[in-house]
Amino acid sequence: MRQRHSSASFSLTVQESERMLFVTGIPRSGTSLMAHLLDQLPNVVILNEPREIPFLFEDPSLEGFFSLYMTWRTKIASGEAVENRCVNSTVVSDTWHDGERSLYVPQVTREDFVLGTKNPLAYLTRLATIRRVFPGAVIVILVRHPAYTIGSWKRTFPHLRHAIIHNSAVFKFADDRQRAILSKLAEIEDDLTRRVGLWNYLAAEIIACADFDMIIRYEDLIADPLLYLQRIYQRFFPGQMLDSVELLVTRNNEEERTTMSIKEKTCIKSMCADSAAWFGYYDL
Repeated sequence: MRQRHSSASFSLTVQESERMLFVTGIPRSGTSLMAHLLDQLPNVVILNEPREIPFLFEDPSLEGFFSLYMTWRTKIASGEAVENRCVNSTVVSDTWHDGERSLYVPQVTREDFVLGTKNPLAYLTRLATIRRVFPGAVIVILVRHPAYTIGSWKRTFPHLRHAIIHNSAVFKFADDRQRAILSKLAEIEDDLTRRVGLWNYLAAEIIACADFDMIIRYEDLIADPLLYLQRIYQRFFPGQMLDSVELLVTRNNEEERTTMSIKEKTCIKSMCADSAAWFGYYDL
């Protein structure tokens, strides 16, 4: 039995956290698609945005999160149902179209199965803490061309469409440094500039953690999903090869980019050019 840690110093060893997987990234960059694909792999289970995350992440130690994580593992190992964003027992690939939660029974055949969870803003905001507390975990981060991402924000969730700062997870779980940046961003009056600024802020947070995280571009994932799934799978099951993967028909929606005004395109280029170039996006 592992030694119990006090909340103030809670952390696991590499071995204790080596079956943990975190999927995160800039919202609308393919995080749910990645969760959907990973959950199809043998002995990999991904819970898409568990409803408990916003409450458990209020505790800076993340000890409560790990406690629930172990409860999920126990239930899955014993064949019990767990809650997930599913349609017909399949993890959804897009929470905008299929956001309802339901109970399902994941199928695993070995005790050391991988259990992952997906959350964009909470995990992205607490990347450094997740890495420190769970040093053996694999963190997968999704990014996407800013024009397509911001274009998607405009037509989906209100908190993204209006780039809400103070009432969102991105501010709620932020440290003092992050809050100082976000507070200035929240002062911007027009939604357009605030949206673009939020994308650039999230991109900068990813870049700051680039040394230890697996960053995958949405465009590359849909071009060759097996390559990236195999790379992740090998981290947990060395030497085991995947035969194939079924990818839903998905692509960049040109409408999200072509319907942008000149003002929007200019704003994205002026605010996001450096961050976008870091990820290989040079055509702003």
